[in-house]
Amino acid sequence: MNVSSYILSIVGVVLLGVLIDVIMPDGEMNKYIKGVFSLLALFIIVSPVQKLFNNNFDLNNIFYDSKAVETDSDFLDATNKQIKNQLERSLIVRYKNAGFENIKVEIKCDMSNNVSVIKKVIIDISNLVMSEDLSHINKYTEIKKVAMDFLNLEESDVEVNE
Repeated sequence: MNVSSYILSIVGVVLLGVLIDVIMPDGEMNKYIKGVFSLLALFIIVSPVQKLFNNNFDLNNIFYDSKAVETDSDFLDATNKQIKNQLERSLIVRYKNAGFENIKVEIKCDMSNNVSVIKKVIIDISNLVMSEDLSHINKYTEIKKVAMDFLNLEESDVEVNE
């Protein structure tokens, strides 16, 4: 920016300020608009000052410190583990509602890239207690179906162990 364009921009801001002052009616909003316009005028007047001090001056270095923003991986890991534990508890409740008691559930997750993706569900039915109305069903199929429906998994991702 050369000197003549700098002076023209200041003159333009002053003329625009006078025009706004004439057009705006008196009232509460007038003082807010004048305040915003004053800040705009201040930025235009101060804009070439940074070039006097440093040609490599970057406003982003003042307002945004890239080293200050980091991913807290410990927090994300703890959150992902809580989500996994909550899913396991919720699946156990689903089994109880379906008539299956004393089931142990373990969800294997891939927690890389700060995203938890369910890879496998291992269901231990060694202490299984079923309600009487479920005595004539295939328990393996029904147990897998509950997990597949709840977690939106494929049959190969659900393992039932006795």
